[in-house]
Amino acid sequence: MRIVADGFVLREWQDSDAERLADIADNKKIYDNLRDGFPHPYSLEDAKRYISFVKSNSSSSLILAIEIDGLIAGNIGAFFKDDVYRKNVEIGYFLAEEYWGKGIISMAIRELSKYVFDNYDIIRIYAEPFARNTGSRRALEKAGFSPEALMRCNVIKNGIIEDSCIYALLKDNFKY
Repeated sequence: MRIVADGFVLREWQDSDAERLADIADNKKIYDNLRDGFPHPYSLEDAKRYISFVKSNSSSSLILAIEIDGLIAGNIGAFFKDDVYRKNVEIGYFLAEEYWGKGIISMAIRELSKYVFDNYDIIRIYAEPFARNTGSRRALEKAGFSPEALMRCNVIKNGIIEDSCIYALLKDNFKY
């Protein structure tokens, strides 16, 4: 699968991406804004394990590399829910620090959202950024997501109890 957008490509992960993934993911600023399952430091072995995981979980998620000018620049994924939440998808993402503030992740969120709405029986896409992560919150808003909730003392990261948010995009409200 390949989604070509203005200035970047969303594509499947390849084994050959591991070294670049390890280089960009070994960044404490990225780690500080992701769930604890994302390791720090981030090694080449972590990258190889991740790519292997992505390839083996295609039925429960759609996880793509973000490529800019032929280089891996980040990751974006849609995680399909089940049971009473089966019409929902949670998205998650990170971008190499060198590309922050350029609108790339907002566009990647929009492209992935369009693809999910067009190809799956999904009515709601949501994300749960940490409340302090204003960059991610802004990116979601620019992509058309609306804030739904501020959850007080909801997460613990680096030993600190923090607030988090829920942002969502409904298929009926999505304008591409």
